Amino acid sequence: MMKEQKSYITRQRLQVMECIALNREKHMTADEIREKLKKTGVEIGKSTVYRTLEKLMEEGRVRKYIADEGKVPVINILTKTETASAIFI
Repeated sequence: MMKEQKSYITRQRLQVMECIALNREKHMTADEIREKLKKTGVEIGKSTVYRTLEKLMEEGRVRKYIADEGKVPVINILTKTETASAIFI
């Protein structure tokens, strides 16, 4: 039997979530999220941002898709009326 993983919010995870929420009108790459955090004095590793985004996608909080213009995955926050089925990779 598989154990259910508990989800807890670390300081860095909260900072990534806040950054996405504050920029909800913009679709950002993981690097853009990291840069925005860095400009506010938050030091966070690239791999931490990626792991956090993967976890948020699993939870259905954000979606990731490829923007036509750049072929780079971008992230945006899901609203309460959207579902994880709206995720495009």
